[in-house]
Amino acid sequence: MATKTLFDTELMYLTEEGTSVATTVGAVDMTQLSRGLPVRSPRSYARQRHYPGLFWSATTGGHIPYESRLELDRLWVADFDPRVAWISGQPMWLSGRDGNAIRRHVPDFLLTAPDGRLTVVDVKPAEFVSRPKVAVVFAWTRQVCEAAGWRYEVWSGEDPRRLANIKALGATRRLQMFGPGDIQEFDGAGGMSFINRYRAWTVANEVGLDAPLGTYQCVGTTFEEITDDVGC
Repeated sequence: MATKTLFDTELMYLTEEGTSVATTVGAVDMTQLSRGLPVRSPRSYARQRHYPGLFWSATTGGHIPYESRLELDRLWVADFDPRVAWISGQPMWLSGRDGNAIRRHVPDFLLTAPDGRLTVVDVKPAEFVSRPKVAVVFAWTRQVCEAAGWRYEVWSGEDPRRLANIKALGATRRLQMFGPGDIQEFDGAGGMSFINRYRAWTVANEVGLDAPLGTYQCVGTTFEEITDDVGC
């Protein structure tokens, strides 16, 4: 497909203030787009088979919507990743021509790197990715993103042990909710200490995730020191 046609793909997003912006992929303000609000809310209805909700992100300091447990897993991975400076859920509507077809699609997430580069993420179980109706939409979305200079990712899951370790470390990420007494109780449960888990989450993720969490060393650091943001 011609790059010009892909640049003309319609894009609608909501600014941080909630203003609707209709533009094109070639003309969009990527800074505004990266911080935009969700263009739709997760649906909730009786006997639904997926599990929508809101994920509190340490990266953004706010809630991000998700529509399934698999999407929730992708948010955990993004929140832990130091290469991700911002996360947006349901970030935009894309509408455009794909041969004789008209495509409309809302990607699941938009990740912004520290250097401002964007990654568009669609989350789908592996067994569904190759289904024709899904594959054609994802192929078109990839073309649009690559024409715009954005990365595109179809994500189908993380290694279970790595994901479990990320979630275990993430128990400490809302530091402002804890006091010294809470820390002592947490440490009394055995295993990796609260402070070491917090440091492993925040200090460039300097901990191995492929094996059970061990004794990440952060010698001499106290609760008062980590609340003052003093490194170990």
